[in-house]
Amino acid sequence: MPPELTQQELLNLFLRYLQIPEPSLRPPSFLDIVHRGRDENMLSNILAYFAQSTNPHGFGCLLANAFLHLVAPQKNQTTQADVLREYATGHGRLDLVIRTDDATIGIEHKIDAGLYNDLEDYRNTLLADFGEPVYCIVLSVKDMQTGNPHWISVTYNRLWQQVRSQLGLCLNSHNLRHLPQLMSVIEHTEQLNMNSDLNEKERFLLENYAQFRQMASAVNNLEYKFRCKAQQVYELYVQAVEADEVLRSQIRCWYYRKSFPDGCLVFEFDAISCACDFGLSCDGVHFSLVARPRGRDHHRALSSHLKEFNFREEGARYYLVEKPYRDCKWFDAASMDALRAKVFGVLTAICRYIAAAGAVQ
Repeated sequence: MPPELTQQELLNLFLRYLQIPEPSLRPPSFLDIVHRGRDENMLSNILAYFAQSTNPHGFGCLLANAFLHLVAPQKNQTTQADVLREYATGHGRLDLVIRTDDATIGIEHKIDAGLYNDLEDYRNTLLADFGEPVYCIVLSVKDMQTGNPHWISVTYNRLWQQVRSQLGLCLNSHNLRHLPQLMSVIEHTEQLNMNSDLNEKERFLLENYAQFRQMASAVNNLEYKFRCKAQQVYELYVQAVEADEVLRSQIRCWYYRKSFPDGCLVFEFDAISCACDFGLSCDGVHFSLVARPRGRDHHRALSSHLKEFNFREEGARYYLVEKPYRDCKWFDAASMDALRAKVFGVLTAICRYIAAAGAVQ
């Protein structure tokens, strides 16, 4: 383990991290939006559609000829291409088989999975079923070691380079509406390799992993300290609610651990189906008024009734306090007493509203 860094050394390390530019992010493709961006089976279906020359995309043998050029550049371009999906062999299924005028191309497709297939079985099946010549490809995001002299590794980038070089020759009015679909797939698969590599910020984190773990541990300790403080606040609030007859009759109070970064104290007003959430964490102090589904009318009325407290409306909530930790000394007793007094002033005002509205339970 490297020696622990001083506070200044940790700060310098973090400043170096901040100076690294943010990685450029491409806009999501349609496949990303539907969470199928790395779905090998779906991408195989798309490849099969565009490789089948008789499909109505209008690109003919564009994709089949791109594959053919990569494995047998000496051969003439094909004029027809038939595609078979999940072709059964003796020990498995081959993802794609393309039958051209005078050749067979077997394609094992890989996105994230390893190459554990019986490639020799795949090739022998194609030879037995279709005869020579048979060409075999492992298509993937990155170059892969096939471990078999009869199989070559082809990346998406090499495939699309061939497609782009011939794309202009086969465009006509019939297939222009399919061009955006094809280009979307091309751009998506070209980016898969970039997404799998570490960017500059990630490499920096990895190179200084132990030091950043030390920094993270210090942050965790600080968060724990705030959680302990929030629990103490909870106990004080419970005591105060129980000691006040009005508050006790109208408020249910508990600590909700899953809300606000480190949990929050909930004051529930069942009579009007509204609640106040109070949280204290490293992110600051948070106090808001929120309505349950049946309490929206009361929620709107309360915003006027509590105008002396300067609530800020945002979406379906009204915020009273939302301050970062550096603005107040939260571990100072006087600051906590002032904050507690302000919160209880709001709670008391809400109880007055409940009584005036005749909603007392």
